[in-house]
Amino acid sequence: MNASNAPTVTAAPASRPAWFQVWVPRLLGGRTACVVAAASRPAVPAPVQAAHQQIERAFIERARLDQALTAYEEGRMTDAARGFLGLAREGHVMGAYNFAMMHLRKELPRSDPKTAVRWLRAAASQGMPRAYFALGLAHELGAGTGHAPSETQAYPYYLKAAELGQVEAQVAVGTSLLLGRGVARDMPRAAHWLGTAARQGDPASQFMLGMMYEHGQGLSRDLHLARYWYEQAAENGDETAGEKARALSASLGPH
Repeated sequence: MNASNAPTVTAAPASRPAWFQVWVPRLLGGRTACVVAAASRPAVPAPVQAAHQQIERAFIERARLDQALTAYEEGRMTDAARGFLGLAREGHVMGAYNFAMMHLRKELPRSDPKTAVRWLRAAASQGMPRAYFALGLAHELGAGTGHAPSETQAYPYYLKAAELGQVEAQVAVGTSLLLGRGVARDMPRAAHWLGTAARQGDPASQFMLGMMYEHGQGLSRDLHLARYWYEQAAENGDETAGEKARALSASLGPH
């Protein structure tokens, strides 16, 4: 190829940035073709800009949350509370929950259960199961609610948390239905919620489910299933469940 046939690249005018014109030389029948870019960069679509901003905010919020958690773990409660509260005021669910729990656990010089309940409600309004469960505890204990302790008022919060998958709440709902605490006794529904928690490895619900199978409460009596759930509870550290399982094995024989 001689010099006259070689492709050439023409620089963009000096008055414009290099990216204004992109020259793509190609040899087409001995001639040079060029593709000229638009005179300005294509605008970034608004949805893409919004997504980038959202990601950036998420990283910043995560860093701030980590700082507050580190302060909490190091015992710098004032710094932790300041960090959680700052996030809570911006609508951050973990900031609201953690700030509330510091008040509820009396970890601050001026801990206030009413403040705890207010921020727990803010976290619950964003669908946080643990916040609903904590509100149930607050109502059961009468802490910061403006009412006397009430299992009846606690039950709807436990139920909401249970429906959102919170295991402790599922145990609380199952126990309430089993014993008639704050709600009418309902053995089949108690078995449902205790079974849901038991299948997630909760030893207390496994033990209670074993009892329900052993005595036919809300479930068809089945000593083999009773032994199974006692054994599951025993494997998770419940010594009494182990004794119950061995007692049933003595009458049922080996598996």
